[in-house]
Amino acid sequence: MAVAMFPALAVIGFIVGTMFWAIMSERIGVTKPIYLVCMVLTGVCGVIVFYTAPSVTAYLLAFFPGFFIGAGPAIVMMQPLRLPEFGPRYAANATGVLTAIHHVGGFIFLPYFFTPLWHSAGGLAAALIVWLGSMTVSGLLVLGIPETGRKARERMGAEAASHEA
Repeated sequence: MAVAMFPALAVIGFIVGTMFWAIMSERIGVTKPIYLVCMVLTGVCGVIVFYTAPSVTAYLLAFFPGFFIGAGPAIVMMQPLRLPEFGPRYAANATGVLTAIHHVGGFIFLPYFFTPLWHSAGGLAAALIVWLGSMTVSGLLVLGIPETGRKARERMGAEAASHEA
């Protein structure tokens, strides 16, 4: 029963992180660096929780993988709306595809990661490979997306205004 707290804490962290990282990326004005750092920290915190389960350390840190992975939806789901190729007209289609991929990943990924925690196994290599692999692929895919943070939008607006003048 107590081991079920790990996913619950991660989900609470995810909810808080989704709101926190959306606001933070907008205030700072960049999205890609925040996303990349959060994905690295997700993997690091996830590995620490994975290997320290079911200790007090794992309970104290179980919130943070969810908190850092919360940057994913907050940042990635805003991208289609901000890209001039999609904009408000096609953002729903692009976001729907992203959501479908997230759901499939969640159904495949979560059992492999949380099963060892539920069984207090401590170190199942397959779960770590899936965890680190998904975070790495996620971070690498974002490298190809143009920066759409507040600073980039201001720069694009200034460039557009200078071309019109």
